[in-house]
Amino acid sequence: MVTLVSFSAFAQSKLISGNVTDAAGEPIVGANVVIKGTTQGTMTDLDGKFNLSIPADISSPVLQIRFIGYESKEITVGNQTSFSIALAEDIEQLEEVVVVGYGIQKKSDLTGSIATVSPEDMNKTAIPNVSQALQGRVAGVNITAASGAPGAGTRVRIRGVGTVNDASPLYVVDGFIVNGSIDHINPNDIKSISVLKDASATAIYGARGANGVILVTTKNGSEGQGTKITYDAYYGVQEAWKAPDMLNSEEYLMVMTKAYENAGSTFNMVAPSNDLGVSTNWFEEVTQVAPMQNHNLSVSGSKEGLNYYLSAGYFDQEGIVKGSNYERLNVRLNGDYQAKDYLRIGTNLTLANAKGKTLPTDFYHGIINAAQKVDPLTPAYDANGLWGSSPYMDINNPVGTIERANNRYSNLRVTGNAYAEVEILKGLKAKSAFSMDLLRNDSYNMEPIFNVSPDENNLRNTVFRGYGATNTWLWENTLSYNKTFDKHTVSALVGYTAQESRFESLGVTRADLLGENEALQYISSATNLEPQVYGSAAEWAMLSTLARVNYSYDDRYLVTANFRRDGSSKFGPENRYGNFMSFSTGWKVINEAFMSDLKGGLLDDLKVRAGWGQIGNDKIGNYEFATAYRSLGRYAYIFGVGGSETSTVGLGPMSIGNTAISWESTETTNLGLDVALLDGRLEANLDYFIRDTKDMLIQEPVPMYIGFNSTTGGTIAPITNLGSVRNKGWEAVLTWKETRGDFSYSVSGNLSSVNNEVLSFGNDLVEFVSSGTFQAGATTRTTPGQPIGAFYGYVVDGIFQNQAEVDAHGQPNARPGDFRYKDINGYDSEGNLVEGPDGVINDADRDFIGSPMPDFTYGLTLNAEYKGFDVSVFFQGVQGNELFNAMKYFNMTGGFPYNKNREILNAWNGEGTSNEVPRLDANDPNNNLRVSSFYIEDGSYLRLKNVQLGYTLPSELVKKAGMQRVRVYASAQNLLTFTNYSGLDPEISGGALSTGLDYGTYPQARTMMFGANIAF
Repeated sequence: MVTLVSFSAFAQSKLISGNVTDAAGEPIVGANVVIKGTTQGTMTDLDGKFNLSIPADISSPVLQIRFIGYESKEITVGNQTSFSIALAEDIEQLEEVVVVGYGIQKKSDLTGSIATVSPEDMNKTAIPNVSQALQGRVAGVNITAASGAPGAGTRVRIRGVGTVNDASPLYVVDGFIVNGSIDHINPNDIKSISVLKDASATAIYGARGANGVILVTTKNGSEGQGTKITYDAYYGVQEAWKAPDMLNSEEYLMVMTKAYENAGSTFNMVAPSNDLGVSTNWFEEVTQVAPMQNHNLSVSGSKEGLNYYLSAGYFDQEGIVKGSNYERLNVRLNGDYQAKDYLRIGTNLTLANAKGKTLPTDFYHGIINAAQKVDPLTPAYDANGLWGSSPYMDINNPVGTIERANNRYSNLRVTGNAYAEVEILKGLKAKSAFSMDLLRNDSYNMEPIFNVSPDENNLRNTVFRGYGATNTWLWENTLSYNKTFDKHTVSALVGYTAQESRFESLGVTRADLLGENEALQYISSATNLEPQVYGSAAEWAMLSTLARVNYSYDDRYLVTANFRRDGSSKFGPENRYGNFMSFSTGWKVINEAFMSDLKGGLLDDLKVRAGWGQIGNDKIGNYEFATAYRSLGRYAYIFGVGGSETSTVGLGPMSIGNTAISWESTETTNLGLDVALLDGRLEANLDYFIRDTKDMLIQEPVPMYIGFNSTTGGTIAPITNLGSVRNKGWEAVLTWKETRGDFSYSVSGNLSSVNNEVLSFGNDLVEFVSSGTFQAGATTRTTPGQPIGAFYGYVVDGIFQNQAEVDAHGQPNARPGDFRYKDINGYDSEGNLVEGPDGVINDADRDFIGSPMPDFTYGLTLNAEYKGFDVSVFFQGVQGNELFNAMKYFNMTGGFPYNKNREILNAWNGEGTSNEVPRLDANDPNNNLRVSSFYIEDGSYLRLKNVQLGYTLPSELVKKAGMQRVRVYASAQNLLTFTNYSGLDPEISGGALSTGLDYGTYPQARTMMFGANIAF
């Protein structure tokens, strides 16, 4: 108990006491008991009791009793010395509120499509970053991990992919618009998350709300709360949930011998990789059982009008691939102070320092990729303890790559805001907030000298240091008004905002270090006099005005209107400004007179929602409206004659500007239904939406005759407003919750479906956009009538079983045992594409062979509590998407000497032996490895994402130890995964045009952990 007592040295004070309870007679702990007009007061103890000394110089003292969620009460002291005070629940406060753009709203008054994730949901899962808290928990939000590497981010898509550019949502933390992701935030600091999905909800953010908005509110102390100290910690171990099924040395030799025999050649083992007694399991060599731990300490409370929250967090994770790690330290300070009756000031400040070590993940040098390619005959270390090297391929020893890796980074991020809110008149408030986001990136690498083989060596060591600095500020000024009269309730908001961001980077690489020990791994220790230096800078700015009006009549009819005008520096002077607006309505059918017989008991809530709006997107480069030039040696020109010639380096275009580019806009129509039944035990939320992206910003190919080369290394084609995309779908959320005595439980499920289709590219110059290129070629094609990033290639129609089948099909170089491809289209004599088979297999026969877009995504959460025990089970899954398993290019053919998946043992070996795996042939004259449906697999999966069992110790026991609450738990993540995908993990991310391309992605880990939550 904290007691604040003011007394006079010259007069005798009066001592009073009492207790504070709720309407049921239960004690209220931490209620504020204050002498009105002063700062003198106290708080109730664990039994709801209080003692307070009233100075004699205070005449006619009045007690004010306040506690959050209850109506405040005032009592005149008079001659009383003992008080029994009961507080009534404040229905308005207890009704659930939802954070929306620039404010809050009662959930029952929402007209847009907004979903929330509560701290209770997040506390059931030990998550390293905020984005993972949303995975599978919000209908219409598809989240995939970038990889399973420590510190890896996530790809978040709300209601499909609406653009070929950056389709990430906008993040707003405590009112501050954050650039990039929010993975630097400590999940333990979060109070609530709101996901704004339709235009009627996101239009208040205008230009940046086209891909949805995620609002994060962090914790703070609250009025009536005593000082609270909490400590949360967990420790766990991680392992790969699946390992590739690769050949051992004997099987590898058998397969390669057969492949070379079928090619008319001989496979000869070469020393030192010629010992069948060696059978290296490379996946086991590069992976480990890895620890992870998390610790959080927080102090929060309220005192004399000051609400505060202070926390510190530490997260440390080793990767399941050796040599990778991630470490993060967080500190947060939130506070607000009621300085005057009309003035409230506050601040939110956070510091995050993340550092880690990364490993190669690309298609050519990635560790997981290499661990599935190096042959088993080659040892990880030779007889001399040196790294082994395969004589059959030019793939680096992945164990050596790990041990030589020295690629580290450190990111320091400080974000904060300060605000002041003045109540000018009753219901009329002015608020001004200034925010800063300071990001410092430090990257470091030292490549040592090594000489494993002619294909695996580095004969000069180098050191690299890179620095980046991003400074962003945001100033927002708003004026809000709230008024209720008779049956009318109006709330209005107007505002003016300005934001600016500047980025600078500098990097230096220098060779020939004096030594490779840590003390000499600096630029100044390198002796080469010609360092490679780079530097760049970029900046952008936005200026905006905004307005919103909410109107409610008789708590039955709701209307919301939003308007925002944004000006972005990313567009030319003539097209900088865009206007975005939305309208939405709601009808609380339950409050109609004709529903009175159904209201209560059977039907508790029934609301219909409808909304329409337009929002914008400016997520392109900072200077696409301007043509950029560069100076290169190939632009040199010789001036002069005879012996006086001089070479002058000129300028050439690096990118072609387009002054006409303007806003990419997204138009959304949304229909919704909210229902609550059976005393609120059953809740259902249904939404149907159409989301059209228009004037999509896309690179327009430049005709060769203009003189520009838009290929790699040449001039970059201009950005143009060309395309349109439609995302159409539905969402359903169903929740059942019930309490029976000491037992309570809830079941919540969500299901959503999005159909993605490119409608147009706007002109005839752009027919399609190819992407997802690897050794076999481009894997995706984006074109009207198909989803973004659809897989494109030949269609496998089984395997030729005999020569007669080969002769009957016009497929050059095919033999029995090769893939047979469908004859779909052909060319006429002038080279024009003609639909229908023509008896010849060529590139005209390529077709769309799959989509990375799922038919639907879903999540299921089960929670139960009995006395002190609690259990939580969370399933997450996707259904109907395809993945492109690019590892088959190496592991399912005899065309390369890489190691193989064991499935290759079922390769065709005579008529009728296989219709799925082609024959082994080291030359592969049929090109069985061409991009085709052979690589396409069902990417559907159901994952037991989290299961947690906890126990809260009896309060009588923990209070004796000076604590308020102690909970211990055991948890498992990614415990089970049900999938038909043959790769290491079906959760594959990627860019907008290359989603679902798996080239040896770092897989998700299965984690077992134990933890505790302690409150003082």
